[in-house]
Amino acid sequence: MTLRAVAGLAAESGKPIPYSTLARIEQGILDPGVKRLQQLLRLYHVPLQAAGDLLDLEDMAGEAPSETDPAALYRIATDAWRRGAIGESLAAFIAFRARCEGGSEALRQKATVAFAVTASSLGKHRLSKHLLDDLLSGEVEHDLLVPALLQAAIAWHWLGGLEAALAFLGRAEFHLAPDAHQQRGWVFHERAGILLVRRELAAASASIDRALAAFRRAKDEPGYGRALGTRVGICFAKGDAALALRTAQAARFHALRHDLQRIATHRKIDEARAHALLGDHARSIRTLEKALAESIERDDRVARFYVHYYLWDILSRSGDPERARLEFESAAYHVGFTDAVTPESQRVRELLAQSGRSK
Repeated sequence: MTLRAVAGLAAESGKPIPYSTLARIEQGILDPGVKRLQQLLRLYHVPLQAAGDLLDLEDMAGEAPSETDPAALYRIATDAWRRGAIGESLAAFIAFRARCEGGSEALRQKATVAFAVTASSLGKHRLSKHLLDDLLSGEVEHDLLVPALLQAAIAWHWLGGLEAALAFLGRAEFHLAPDAHQQRGWVFHERAGILLVRRELAAASASIDRALAAFRRAKDEPGYGRALGTRVGICFAKGDAALALRTAQAARFHALRHDLQRIATHRKIDEARAHALLGDHARSIRTLEKALAESIERDDRVARFYVHYYLWDILSRSGDPERARLEFESAAYHVGFTDAVTPESQRVRELLAQSGRSK
């Protein structure tokens, strides 16, 4: 919207904001104050939580690229994401979305889906859901329907709404084309993740096998690498730490072969978990410290939460209470960057609630 359009909406709401005031707010010259900020968020249909998430993502973004062509910005963003360069990728995605605002409806929808996927991957599932709620309330471009429905399923899954996630996933599968091997891999991978949470492990294993086969046919190495991570999770759920370790190591080697650095770091965290379950706490701690260095280098705050969480968990049980306390404080800080509902995040939030703090 133009600033005059916003001024008009503000006047219609009975609480006018002069155009000159809006211009000064946009230029960063004037602080709008809490009440006016809330009014502006309502006019733009942005929930307060979403505004905070957007600020977190903007803080993580690197320097804005000089490129202005939307297609080139999209390529820059996806290539950087594949390499694990989160700040560079996020800056390009933000620039891509901004350049698409005045373009065609198809381009605007593509930008919305891409940004929703990115936000969710960085732990901002409520923001992702908000973006997709708006998109799916209207007519979605045919080529974007499956990705949008799938990402809605992913957002609901990580927010704990498994029934809603399965409903969106069912519609995504309904719209799959017979030769859409990559999208088929996405659908079966996500279904495996939901079944894993529901502890339906045989069905989850069958679904992840179908996902891996589909990714192989599509020659989608990032998809294949992420699906291997879910296979590791199934091994943990079955209580087989030795198999989880072997599977995590194989998954990390696959990620490194294909320059999927962020995925490799997350699999390193899985290796550390397996070492701890097998009783090798020293090796687990060393592995987590390496994963921490990698996640700091890329500003991967979701990975940092899990590293600090598992360091706290292991140190609490291995007789180092002072360092364990420091790791818990770090985990408590970083859990604020993800709204995913997982056993780890729930445990930290419950302990914070018990101590009169919240995240």
